[in-house]
Amino acid sequence: MSGHKAVEAISQGRVKVDGKQVASNFKVFSEALVTVDGREAPAPRPLPRLWAMHKPRKVLCSDTETPEKEGTETIRSLLKSRHDREVELNGQNLSTGLDKETLFDKHFIIVNGLPFTADGLVLLTND
Repeated sequence: MSGHKAVEAISQGRVKVDGKQVASNFKVFSEALVTVDGREAPAPRPLPRLWAMHKPRKVLCSDTETPEKEGTETIRSLLKSRHDREVELNGQNLSTGLDKETLFDKHFIIVNGLPFTADGLVLLTND
């Protein structure tokens, strides 16, 4: 729905947030239930982002934390171990906001994979 049509729907009283009719523009948190004409409106998708990282040798280009072969590190497990190390070195206070920036617990797609034995640039996206 376009912004103009959304304003129209709000002014006509067709939009409800958590069961309450809204009368003007508003900010909605992800936990809120927004309905238009009695039908649930989906939450907006996050903006597409692209990340670049250096993949060391003997790391599998996989987004699973536990690989098929035991003892093999994956991109996701590498990101998690780097996050944990950063928190351990800097402490919880200096690591505030790091959870928003880290990818180990979020959806991502590996744009270009590299062989297990190769190192180099790997691109990741959330789109």
